[in-house]
Amino acid sequence: MNSRKHLDFLLAATVAALLAAFGSAGAAEGDDFAYLTKPHSTLSVGVGYVNDDGARFGQYTGMNQSGGYGLLDADIAKRDDATGTWLKLTGRNLGLENRELKLEHNRQGNWGYYLDFSQTPRYEPYTANTAVTGIGSANLTIPTAPTAAAPVQLTTQRKSVGLGLNKWMVGGFDVQVNFRNEKKDGERLFARGTTGGTGNFEFAPEPIHSTTRQIEATLGYTGERLQLSGGYYGTMYDNKNTALNFTGGLPHFPPIPRLRCRPIINHTNCTFPVATILRRPHAAISRSPTPRQPRMTLLSPASMFRSRPKSVPV
Repeated sequence: MNSRKHLDFLLAATVAALLAAFGSAGAAEGDDFAYLTKPHSTLSVGVGYVNDDGARFGQYTGMNQSGGYGLLDADIAKRDDATGTWLKLTGRNLGLENRELKLEHNRQGNWGYYLDFSQTPRYEPYTANTAVTGIGSANLTIPTAPTAAAPVQLTTQRKSVGLGLNKWMVGGFDVQVNFRNEKKDGERLFARGTTGGTGNFEFAPEPIHSTTRQIEATLGYTGERLQLSGGYYGTMYDNKNTALNFTGGLPHFPPIPRLRCRPIINHTNCTFPVATILRRPHAAISRSPTPRQPRMTLLSPASMFRSRPKSVPV
């Protein structure tokens, strides 16, 4: 009798342990499913500190001087379950000069649009000591007599704004339109040789004031066995400085050209059913293996700081 009671006790304990284990696993699985299917938002705030000047370290982030820097990232997501409409706001490096911000609004399988902004600086790692004046403009004055020089920090700022629209229509058709406008301003190292046989070089930093525009519009069709897409892709580059003028040197540099490129693009893809291939065993079909693409891992500058940002739900 005692052995029977002992066996019943062991079975009950085993069943209880299994229920507890699988019950917690099921709850964890449910939590993971909810995390992937329900929108969630996070806000990451932190402070970074650079203990010494680093021209190369902060060349494209603006963190080239010793001191503190604000770190701010945001991922805001909202969803209307009744209509399947998403609203997302994503921000990266909002406290630094290489910031990115993107707004997305779309209804699944129907329409969508986005608007983004990004900014990228470039700080010249070399300090120029020069007496040339007018740096940053298209009119430079080069001294003809020995003149005291002063240090100059050459920088460029690249600011980009993008807009995109997409719409799915009946019959398997869809249309997509993307536009990007990028402005670049600043100056960069440049020099030229003189023509008097002295062997000297004139320091003549090039002013940068240009605009690049890209536009792409495509119309696509997707069927059971056929996929088609065609459209227009255009790029336009304009340099506001058509010439670089000198006082104290040669008269000017030749004009800088404006560029235009407007190709027409099209893609076609046809899918054949498997049965069609199996009925013709005498036809050998081979496909070359897809080449392995190189991978590149990008590390955020924030990961190099000892004090990491703290993520909190909002």
